[in-house]
Amino acid sequence: MVGDRNLFTEPRHLAIFDIIRELHATSGRVDVWCVIERLPEHRDYMLDLMDEDKNPGAVTPMPLIRMLSDCAIRRRLHSVAVTLQRRIADGDTPVELTDILREQLEQQSVAPPAGGERFFIDDEQIEQEPPLSYDVEGLIVAGTLNLIVADKGTYKTFLALDLALCGASGRAWLADAEGHGLAVRSGTTVFVAAEGQRGLRQRVKAWKVAHGVQGRAGLLFRKKAVNLLDEKSVLEFIAAVKCLPTPPVRAIFDTLNKCMIGGSENDPKEMGRAMESLERIRDVLGCTVIALHHVGHLEKMRARGHSSLPAGADTILMLTAEQDTIKLYDDKQRDTTKGHEFHLRPRVVELGNGESSCVLQSASAPSPSRDEYLPEGAYRTLKILVEETQVPGGEPLTFTEWRVATGQPKSSFSDQRTLLTKRGFVEKTHTDKYRPTAKGVTKIGGRRGPVGPNGSEADPPDQSGSGPEGTAPYVGGRTTGPRTTDGTPDPGAAFPPAPDDGDAGPGGERIEL
Repeated sequence: MVGDRNLFTEPRHLAIFDIIRELHATSGRVDVWCVIERLPEHRDYMLDLMDEDKNPGAVTPMPLIRMLSDCAIRRRLHSVAVTLQRRIADGDTPVELTDILREQLEQQSVAPPAGGERFFIDDEQIEQEPPLSYDVEGLIVAGTLNLIVADKGTYKTFLALDLALCGASGRAWLADAEGHGLAVRSGTTVFVAAEGQRGLRQRVKAWKVAHGVQGRAGLLFRKKAVNLLDEKSVLEFIAAVKCLPTPPVRAIFDTLNKCMIGGSENDPKEMGRAMESLERIRDVLGCTVIALHHVGHLEKMRARGHSSLPAGADTILMLTAEQDTIKLYDDKQRDTTKGHEFHLRPRVVELGNGESSCVLQSASAPSPSRDEYLPEGAYRTLKILVEETQVPGGEPLTFTEWRVATGQPKSSFSDQRTLLTKRGFVEKTHTDKYRPTAKGVTKIGGRRGPVGPNGSEADPPDQSGSGPEGTAPYVGGRTTGPRTTDGTPDPGAAFPPAPDDGDAGPGGERIEL
């Protein structure tokens, strides 16, 4: 790998070569940026060489030395050409010119410097290489290129944020009910949020609330795509990361598609360029790279796009939704064994001021029974019914009144209405209207008067207008629903829409800030 120093005659080539060999011998990071840092006076020359040679791989020892070697060979061949031109001008015969050319080429030794055993390393040297280290214990090897592949609505961004924040804060990842999880290499993570930027605030805040973390955790966001098909964009990203006080241990790209601006996932050349850029980032920064990606439109069990994508990944983690839980498993492992499987479920975190988001937790963690476990959309639909009816003068709602209050399409609302009724959170009156049962009100966190069998009312609800601590009746800690000045429902006011937390999927229990 270190090549032949005698090949180089120009001082700056020798200086660059010596720095490369020194960094390699000390097991330091070897790339263009490290060389530039040691030889700032040759910065422009190094960058010109990279641009001139169009060599995106010239960021690791062998390609970089090969680039310098090619430059030196071209310089020597130019010297041979000058000598021949001078001898032709002097009138040398073709035979004489042939002898001179052969002699010059032998003297210049233009053959590649690495040959024979120097081109290879033997089995004993292989045995001396350091053992594997892990970014995520037993699951993701450090310094590799990895994919998290999932269909929409399966919380892949929540999973990636959970991994990043666990590593940044020194917590185990995917911890079970006893708190046992996978150790994550601690350190800074760079998160390229190429999509879903508006929901990041709630998601990060929800994670910190759920895990009791305050202040800075050590996660850095880039709220703009890095175009993996554009060399300038990739170099700008690398240069910005190199300027950080501490190098990151991992870089996460959400999503791969959004970071292939103007490209096609199905084009082999463009997918190949994207993978080369991810590998370049991995090699230059010395970090683990994780890209989030989607499954195929028809083939839900594989990554979407050209086959070079899964072929080039070291580890592929798949996320699939199964009823009320999410399954995470390793579909591919290059350097370790397969067979890891985890079952997760989302938990809704109330942030106050009408905001909420989700975190992921182990499905083995304590949770309500299935009857008490509601998807997020159904929970919001139930909450609106409770808030519309459990106030002074509140009346049960017709199907249409309830649907309009939620602002949902008829088909989605109908499915949620059926689920809530079947599980006993909502009941239908003899006048074909809907009201929450005591179970439904309790689920939301509100209060209701005496109830009879099966959750029906034994007595009319309290119409006094008084609530806890002398306030108006409220649900979940706030006065409910659009009202007129006398406290009755305002039919002309639309209930505010629920906040959008991004991916839709299985719901979970709620915790409040």
